[in-house]
Amino acid sequence: MLAFGDTRLADDIKAAHARTAEAGFKFRHAGFAVSGSLYRQTVKDYIAPVNYVLTNSGKFTNTGYEITAAYRWQGLHARAGMSHSTLAPERQNRRQRRAGFFRWDASTTPA
Repeated sequence: MLAFGDTRLADDIKAAHARTAEAGFKFRHAGFAVSGSLYRQTVKDYIAPVNYVLTNSGKFTNTGYEITAAYRWQGLHARAGMSHSTLAPERQNRRQRRAGFFRWDASTTPA
């Protein structure tokens, strides 16, 4: 067993696995540029602390978008961008529910 200060690794810990998809675009014309992308990432067996033990803690999905616009005129350059991301758990580890580790919304309570 490996320990880091008060936190240690669970005996049955596995590596986390991620699956990512992204689609994007770029457009430029006469000093004006726009780019953007949409993405979705699903992580399985992510690692999180539960009562000072790093353990595999279920699955979550992260989705979002990014968009940027820019304009160049003579020696001036203006740029603006925006992004948004949403994180959603897909399930919880039984030990986490007992410990009340994640409280994602008002409807989620420890078992």
